[in-house]
Amino acid sequence: MSSSILWVVHDLGCNPGALAAYWGSEVLNHAGWRVVVQPLVPPTGRPLAVDWPHVNAPLSAHPQRWSKKAQKGLQDVACGFDRIICDQDFMTDWRVVEAATGHVGLYLLGRQTEPLTPLQRSLYTRLDGILTVSRVAHAHFAHANVVMASRLHCLPPLVDWQRKLDRLDGERNGLRIITAGIVDTCKGLDLVFNALSVLRDQGQLVTLTVLGDGPERNRLEVYARALGVSVQFVPQWSGWAAWLLQSDYLLAPQFDDGLALDVDAAVSLGVAVIGHKLPVIVERASLQPQALLLDEMNVMTVVNTLKRLRPGLRLHGTSTARIAPWEAALALRR
Repeated sequence: MSSSILWVVHDLGCNPGALAAYWGSEVLNHAGWRVVVQPLVPPTGRPLAVDWPHVNAPLSAHPQRWSKKAQKGLQDVACGFDRIICDQDFMTDWRVVEAATGHVGLYLLGRQTEPLTPLQRSLYTRLDGILTVSRVAHAHFAHANVVMASRLHCLPPLVDWQRKLDRLDGERNGLRIITAGIVDTCKGLDLVFNALSVLRDQGQLVTLTVLGDGPERNRLEVYARALGVSVQFVPQWSGWAAWLLQSDYLLAPQFDDGLALDVDAAVSLGVAVIGHKLPVIVERASLQPQALLLDEMNVMTVVNTLKRLRPGLRLHGTSTARIAPWEAALALRR
């Protein structure tokens, strides 16, 4: 009988834990394992707008409340699996550890680089393994010495999309750029539209998809038509991952140091990022060698950057070589 995995996350909101669970479960299910995502509570903000084919309902009906009934529900669900992956964002919660007691494997998906608390140290010693996809996080846990070296695994990201260059398609369709998030004055889309106008006058075709909605959308639609630039507005969030994967680059021109969830999503999908060099964008894009971070965000820096880029990037998918280390670390059976 093949191994089954319960991937436990705090909620299905727009956060790194939910993104990791979504793509991780999709890839491992496609590879032949049975993987189900289990959120503990409903999201407090906007949910992650993706199709979740392998997901259970939240165990608690309220984001801030956790009852004994919900804990019993987690124990009952966990009984049907022989591997449990817990996202680090809530691993300080002893209830998850208690629910997994007696199971074949309890693993932490770790991103932490801050000092461990005494409670974390106590809980982590009970793990069957810690999985990281970052050398920095791996070194941090190794230095903390909370599990044996044989139980600490630095793994390749399950979604690290391989790309190839299709010159003919690129010459025909030009660059495909996408922006994502709330369409407001801080997004910097006016200067992007002006840059597209300059590029068009110079004979370079660039198409832009604006994914998201906000108070500035109607005005910007009128402005794009007045400039005569190729802009597609997609106000709904449903299917955002597919829109990102159809694009060559994510452009993050914002001027405020917000959450940068668009950059998180692009990095998780392997879509190259072009962004303003703000602290939050630098932090998230640092995981991506091909990211282009601009000291200044103005019309000419965007024009000069886009002129240097090569169009026509295409996706291959996730290679078997990336799945094999996960199988070994989790001791999965077929």
